[in-house]
Amino acid sequence: MNILNTLSITMSNPFYPALRRYIEGLERETEAIPSERRLKLYELAASIRRQFTKKGEAYVTVICTHNSRRSHLGQLWLDVCAKYLNKTNLYSYSGGTKETALNLNIIHALHRVGCVLSNDGVAHNPRYTAHLGPRQTSGPLFSKEYTHTFNPQKEFTAVMVCSEAAKACPFVPEALDTITLPYHDPKTFDGTAKVHSAYDACCLQVATEMFYVVSKL
Repeated sequence: MNILNTLSITMSNPFYPALRRYIEGLERETEAIPSERRLKLYELAASIRRQFTKKGEAYVTVICTHNSRRSHLGQLWLDVCAKYLNKTNLYSYSGGTKETALNLNIIHALHRVGCVLSNDGVAHNPRYTAHLGPRQTSGPLFSKEYTHTFNPQKEFTAVMVCSEAAKACPFVPEALDTITLPYHDPKTFDGTAKVHSAYDACCLQVATEMFYVVSKL
């Protein structure tokens, strides 16, 4: 899958115009984050800052049960916001308690905000690259258990984005901190007339909150 040639590219900017506008709007969206949610996000930011202080870089693994929806959004938007806000020493990953595949509704939601995803052509659980601009990428995005060797194996922050994953693995071995930050599962709207709006809302919430986290670093 490759639709890069269909985009109008501004070579002087690292992000595609539509995606840049979406990111620019995230700061305004942060104003509506409830105070109790801000406390959890600040906890995540503090964990990342401790890694910066200790070793000059930070690693975050975002975890949900199937590593197919919310955890990928967490991985991607943490990386996108780090690139946008020039926090180049922040590295994000994702995983689950079981392996499945990146859900197509997540891919479509990311396309709608200006990301372009291409994959390696593998039939089962392909690896996706998110193209953010003419020379800017994020990923790879693919489903895996959180212990997969692609992910950091020690001294990282674990972020649990669904209650099921938090119950299955409340303690993540070798993580410096484990933070529970659940999001509503858009999967409940699959096959309904509200599927696009549900995934768009989840995408926006995760993007907004990751922008808030990175802005506090």
